[in-house]
Parts: sequence; C-alpha cells; structure tokens
Amino acid sequence: MTQNQASDLITNIRQSASSLIGTLNEFRAAQAAYVGFDAANTLTPDQFTGANEGLTPEDISTAVVTIDSVLTGLNAKTIGDVYKIKL
Repeated sequence: MTQNQASDLITNIRQSASSLIGTLNEFRAAQAAYVGFDAANTLTPDQFTGANEGLTPEDISTAVVTIDSVLTGLNAKTIGDVYKIKL
C-alpha cells in the first residue's frame, strides 16, 4: 500500500465513522419523536403517502425495534472507539 493509498483509506474510514455517528444521532432523535408521538399506536395506513406509499405502520415499528436492538448491542467503549477517530 502506498502512502497515498494509506492516507485515503484512513480518511475514508474516519469519514465513515463520522457519518455513522451522525446517522446514529439522527435515528435516536427520530426514535424519541416516534415514542413521544406514540407512533406505534397512532400511525395509520392513510398517513403513508408519497415516498412512504406502500409501507405500513408495522414496517416502521419493526424497523425501529430492529435498529434499536442493533444499537443496544453497542456498548460505551465501542461507541467511544468510533468517536475517537471521527472527523
């Protein structure tokens, strides 16, 4: 691996880490709104229009639960390791 390749690789990994942290934060904010609106019990199929057409309240609920279970598996040290290298 050349110095330029190594530098590009390191930068790409750091950019990916930054994107991951941003996405995790966005998900946590969306999850808080989902819980705050009691969306699991209040979303209706009629509200799924435009780009959301074809999805169901159950699809969203399942995705929220799945993503939360993945994030729950990440411990503070794991997240700390990612924060350490972010840009």
